[in-house]
Amino acid sequence: MRHSSRLTALVLLVASLMLVAAGMLLLLRPSPLPSRAVLMINLQDDLPEERGHGMVARFLGGREMTVLQVVRALDAAAADERIVAVNLHLGGVRCGLGRAQDVRRALLRVRAEGKPVVALLAGGGLLDTYLASAADEVYMLPAGSLMAAGIVVEVPFLRGVLDRVGVYPDFVTAGDGKDAPDPYTRTSMSEVMRRNMNRIVDDLQGQILSDMAAGRGMEPEAMQRLAHRGLLSARAAMEAGFVDGILHADEIAERIRELVAPGDPDDMEELSLTRYARHLGPGWLDRPATLALVYVTGVLVQGESLDNEWYGRAAGAVTLSAALKSIRDDEDIAAVVLRIDSPGGSAEAAEILWREISLTADSKPVVVSMGDYAASGGYYIAVAGDEILAEPSTITGSIGVFAGKFALQGFYDWIGMNWEQIKRTPNADIFHDRLPWTREQRQLLQEQVEGVHDRFKQVVVEGRDLSVEEVDNLATGRIFTGREAVDVGLVDGLGGLPQAIAAATRRAGLSGSEQVRLRVYPRAGGFLAGLVRDQSMSLGPSRGPLAGAMAEAALWDRLARERVVAYSPSRVVLP
Repeated sequence: MRHSSRLTALVLLVASLMLVAAGMLLLLRPSPLPSRAVLMINLQDDLPEERGHGMVARFLGGREMTVLQVVRALDAAAADERIVAVNLHLGGVRCGLGRAQDVRRALLRVRAEGKPVVALLAGGGLLDTYLASAADEVYMLPAGSLMAAGIVVEVPFLRGVLDRVGVYPDFVTAGDGKDAPDPYTRTSMSEVMRRNMNRIVDDLQGQILSDMAAGRGMEPEAMQRLAHRGLLSARAAMEAGFVDGILHADEIAERIRELVAPGDPDDMEELSLTRYARHLGPGWLDRPATLALVYVTGVLVQGESLDNEWYGRAAGAVTLSAALKSIRDDEDIAAVVLRIDSPGGSAEAAEILWREISLTADSKPVVVSMGDYAASGGYYIAVAGDEILAEPSTITGSIGVFAGKFALQGFYDWIGMNWEQIKRTPNADIFHDRLPWTREQRQLLQEQVEGVHDRFKQVVVEGRDLSVEEVDNLATGRIFTGREAVDVGLVDGLGGLPQAIAAATRRAGLSGSEQVRLRVYPRAGGFLAGLVRDQSMSLGPSRGPLAGAMAEAALWDRLARERVVAYSPSRVVLP
């Protein structure tokens, strides 16, 4: 009798658990989509490469969609008969030009399917104007302003400040054009840096203005005049031919109804991007092929990846190596897309990751997708892939290395601090931050950075199938745009994440129409792992110049632990 009661209780418990699980699945299943809908897209904040790692970042660090989620939703909408138009609201989007180009191309693909894209510009900067130019019709608020002033490259030179406080920047470099230490060792641009920066500005400015002119049906000269003026009122932008009219958000909705459902105002619903995105991807019972999407975001460092207000985002060799080993061991993963958005960093971290990516490429196809930056150490690891795709505006190359430190003896003298030292060998203090290097020490460091530079060139020769002479000509530390990099053989072609995913699918032997599941790496940990990884609880990314300066200082403190650095600090400012 007792045995029978226990069995009955167990059966009831299992049945209850099954009912709870079924209820949860019903609650999690997204509600059906309307038969005709206008896709509502609001891009008025950060457009990140990837979500923050760990539970802290997920729950406290922002709910914005990633660039891949936005692009995949737009591509799905282009082919989805239920989506009849896109209502795009812009104002204050924050991302790099490479990510903006990926989204802009996706908007053009929606237009190519005959579905109207109507944009409302509610302030913002050049990126908002650039994205709006992909729309069929562009409108502004009556009190709005249009930013079309082009790009600017700004480089702060700190040598004068360092001299005032008694700090001596001591650096050695390999690569005649490796100018990463220049902001600390010089008071102004060298001719080499100025020539390189002018070339980059010309290319990127040309891409932006050409795309905007083509999108809005304007002559290049008219677009150039608009850029020279820079800032326009809504009325002036309409008179110049860049915008089609002045409307509010509710009037935009009415305009879309006129375009796709005249005389039938109740035949459409508005559908948010987040709700639509929940419907995308394979169903629960489908068994699609799996691709690994590995994000390498931020400065390359040894150890674990970081994501906090002090350092920003850092890609740790230990974290990523573990992810790549896991991918190699997983037979369900057919191919790998390596998404790099990194200016480089530790040369040792780059070498570790190059090896892990090479080992992975021996067993599965690896396609590299470059984001806004894949320079120096970021390029070092890219050449281990089977195929490299870049955005036209990607900053890449920078095949050079350097080592350095800030000698603080003058600062210590200034504040009255005295140091005493006892050592047995002449170079025991070679990486201490008190004294500049001696002539012998500089020679040792120069030999080391040149050895790393030779290794860098070797992996490029092997990975890109270029001759030693060709790589020697490219390996001066010079940076390239993605468009330039194609011409000189550093990358294979232009494209964003969708094109990289398609290439990986093809290399895995899958048909182009076959649906694939993306598994993102590094995998997010649990709540406690997120606490440890985040290292500081933040309600969002740092803002403002002071926060940026603090992050830059913390970054150099982290890189100072490395012996040799493959890093490119070049930044493009989009007003």
